[in-house]
Amino acid sequence: MLIVDGHPVHKLKKVMRYIESQEGWLEIVFLPPDAPGCIGLESYKTNWNQSETAEEK
Repeated sequence: MLIVDGHPVHKLKKVMRYIESQEGWLEIVFLPPDAPGCIGLESYKTNWNQSETAEEK
């Protein structure tokens, strides 16, 4: 089981085809947009965005 957020890259046709090619061995589960317990992810995303901005300077 692969648990992912709703980022568009996780829903690409290429990704879905790969999951389907695993013939039931791998299942993808999407977290709801407001999934509880994901508060820590927001700080991670903020830090990631800040680091990308710093690299561009």
